Amino acid sequence: MEVIDRLGNIIKNGDYVRYDETGTTGKVIEINNDVSLNNNYKTKDFEEFIDLNIAWIKVDSTNLYYLSNVLEIIDKSNVKLSKFDQYNSSNETFNDNNNENNSDDFKEDMVEELKNQLEDLENIELSSNVGEGGG
Repeated sequence: MEVIDRLGNIIKNGDYVRYDETGTTGKVIEINNDVSLNNNYKTKDFEEFIDLNIAWIKVDSTNLYYLSNVLEIIDKSNVKLSKFDQYNSSNETFNDNNNENNSDDFKEDMVEELKNQLEDLENIELSSNVGEGGG
């Protein structure tokens, strides 16, 4: 069975998709027609979804299932990658010598980013009435 996105494009394992409600992006890792994934849909309703080529799509970035009719296939270049994934995908084209240098740069960038996050947390001030009961 061919499964389609909200624009009518055929979704396949390995495609990149976006959930428009939140902007979540990721790679399709599973396509599932199992009605039991969500008890909110009656079997009859889901049979209609199958007739419309709609199925559950599992996305790698969230490890959650989405109905295919709320997803849109996107180009890999439009996927929001974590810093770690950006580093790994950029290194696919470099040779081993460059990987060593890039690895050091990446580590330095990550250490700097973590230091900044820690500094931000240290600068948080709580007022004296935080956590009081409301009654």
